[in-house]
Amino acid sequence: MAPPVSILSLNHALRLPARPRGPAVAVFAVEPARWARPEASARQWRFVAEWLVELRAGLDARGVPLVVRRGPEAEVIAAIRAAPDAAPGSIPEAAALGLGFDPCPRRQRGGAAALAAARGDAARMAAHRAWGCVPVRGRARLAALAGAHALDSRPLLGVAAPASADDAGFAAWAAGRTGWSIVDAAMRRARASGVFAPGAAELAQALAVHVQGIEWRRAGTHLARLSTGFDSAPFWLAMQDAAGLTNADPGRLLARLARGAPSGGADALRAARAGLARRRACPIFQGSARDLAMRLGRPEPKPRRADARQIEMDLPWPE
Repeated sequence: MAPPVSILSLNHALRLPARPRGPAVAVFAVEPARWARPEASARQWRFVAEWLVELRAGLDARGVPLVVRRGPEAEVIAAIRAAPDAAPGSIPEAAALGLGFDPCPRRQRGGAAALAAARGDAARMAAHRAWGCVPVRGRARLAALAGAHALDSRPLLGVAAPASADDAGFAAWAAGRTGWSIVDAAMRRARASGVFAPGAAELAQALAVHVQGIEWRRAGTHLARLSTGFDSAPFWLAMQDAAGLTNADPGRLLARLARGAPSGGADALRAARAGLARRRACPIFQGSARDLAMRLGRPEPKPRRADARQIEMDLPWPE
């Protein structure tokens, strides 16, 4: 009887796996839903595709084929398990996934050489960490899992800033032509390389939402498409914080913007801080536990029984 074939999925760990003891097949599922999302961009897929080309060569040297298939990961793995001798399949081009034109002249590359060159640079390591090209263990792994859970479960407690920017205002912000030097430099760098310095995307989001009047989801989606290292859970948590939709205070971001403010920027920041203060002064937060529970969509807390202490005292004492 032939030994069972091990299936090695690379979707969450885009790196050479440990050597299997028996026959194995490596699988990468190109999930249509993942690449049809508005945050997806060609620069992100090209980074992944370059890693897949290099991993296919490394796995072939070990006698392990890398099968690339389109479809949800669970369905692809089930199909390969049923037919482990399937053809490896080709690595699709970005256009074949419906990803539009995405000029990025200094685009971050995928592969072991690019990973080695990025060591020590947190901004350039972000993409390799997001795709599991380096192992993430211990507290970092727990933090990533906690972030994904928080994104799915936590309510948005704040009030979104009103969107007042027109298409021309959005285009100027996206192109790095707002006059706010610290953000303009970050946007131009990200457009050309797909890399944001730590904290730069949050600054760009704060400027867009609180000063430029751009709707927070629209701004966040554009920043996600620019970033080769886009990682959904931590990214959107940071975007919500910068937009003032959570308990985090974006005032520190507005303070940083003052360093590169254009003429008239101080007045714009004062207006932004005043608007933020009005939106965050929601009376629900000074209300009762019942009010807060209603705001969060949770059941109303049950009042404590007046005789709870007496009931506790009447319980039989353990022998």
